[in-house]
Amino acid sequence: MEGPTFNTVGGETGLKMTYNSQQQEQKGLKASYFPDLSHNGEISPQQEPVLVRTEPQVNVDWGLGSPFAPALPQDYFVARWEGYFQAPETGTYQFAGVHDDRLRVWVNGNSVYDQGCCSDVNWGVAGNVSLTAGQRVPIKVELAEVTHSAFLRLFVRTTEGNVKAQVVPADWLHSSDLPVLPKGWTLSADLDGTGTTFTEAKVTDQNVVLTDGTGAKHTWTKKSTGGYTPPDGEEGVLALDSAGRITLTYGSEVFVFNAQGKLVSQTGAIDSRKPATLQYVYDGAPSRLKEIKDPVSGRSQRLHYNRPGDDCYGGTTPPAHVDPLPPAQMLCRIVYWDGSQSKLFYSRGQLSRFEDPGQEITDFGFNTYGLLDNLRDSRAIDWVSADCANRCNTDHSNYMVHYWDVTATKPWCVRSSSRRRAQKNAGTTRTGTSRRRRRPMWTLRGSTRSAGSTASSSMTTLSACCPRRTPPAR
Repeated sequence: MEGPTFNTVGGETGLKMTYNSQQQEQKGLKASYFPDLSHNGEISPQQEPVLVRTEPQVNVDWGLGSPFAPALPQDYFVARWEGYFQAPETGTYQFAGVHDDRLRVWVNGNSVYDQGCCSDVNWGVAGNVSLTAGQRVPIKVELAEVTHSAFLRLFVRTTEGNVKAQVVPADWLHSSDLPVLPKGWTLSADLDGTGTTFTEAKVTDQNVVLTDGTGAKHTWTKKSTGGYTPPDGEEGVLALDSAGRITLTYGSEVFVFNAQGKLVSQTGAIDSRKPATLQYVYDGAPSRLKEIKDPVSGRSQRLHYNRPGDDCYGGTTPPAHVDPLPPAQMLCRIVYWDGSQSKLFYSRGQLSRFEDPGQEITDFGFNTYGLLDNLRDSRAIDWVSADCANRCNTDHSNYMVHYWDVTATKPWCVRSSSRRRAQKNAGTTRTGTSRRRRRPMWTLRGSTRSAGSTASSSMTTLSACCPRRTPPAR
């Protein structure tokens, strides 16, 4: 989906959204391992870890050995896990552990557990943290190993008892804060009109992983001689400075990411040192892109989210068939330089409707696996509205997405029904409205979906819209 655009010194700019059914949610915590040079369990901010990786849980037992020999000694080291904890229920949470040696836990920047060697689960020294269901908060865990055995199992519970004492499950631990859009969707800014953009950067010990505007990953590998090697088939130069800021020169574009991995600017290589560079403005916690500004023309695009102090829908009432508000922290409105707006409406946590200026509406439907399986664009909505009694409760005006294997999330085909094609060929237009039509942008990979699958009723109803054939060998 693509909103209005405007021209700048560097080219055309605008916001777009793409959907990728195979996009994976970033689960797990960043684990960093340090030699304890001072033998006191404290790590200097200037000290670099010898190993950084993502681990699904804080549940380790190294016995008498080292997590990463020979770079890390078997005694006197510190293991640190950082990321986000998402509360499954509303309640007063406590964290504790079975550990050897010292364990410290911080939640939302506050110390909630600090106990020396060695301990079984001891709730008596655990602090309290009040969280609501679905709330995601920063968590940091440190284990300082001295000598002999080294192990840790991190436990959680609520004092109310609705979350029983247990090792923190992997599904409650995340690499990033609450997303801007539901799973599968990526929001990106096409700053030069080419469609090439990167939205996020993630630094690990041996590589930097960039996410592009479609949700695909590009891994740059650290070289022993310094610098990074681009992925096969790609060219560019990537640099990481001492403050954690990443600069990528990719073709004629320069991308700059802050230490949190957020894109702060995208410019043409020639224009990167000039004041015409578009400006990204972030604010809030979690950090959100608030505005994209063109310093030359003064035009901007402002983004609104479902968060405290923000105005989600600008006083308008959402349609009856959607939720009153999006999930917490998700994008709900984009205001353009001329006062026009795009609005995003949600249903049961999924994006249900995208409304562009001039009531250019696109509706989305999802199957029981949370995968996009049908779409109705603005022209089809016009056709349905002309005879709602006979057309509103039918999928005949929809594009349908079929999956051979819903667990693999790979779409097989995207088809419209015969009525939808007939309506399209008839050239139906919206009366009294003139504007550029936009077609949905898809990222559909692989070959996939059997006519016999019954993932959802809408998919079953129109399963014949894709040709019956033997699926490709997998």
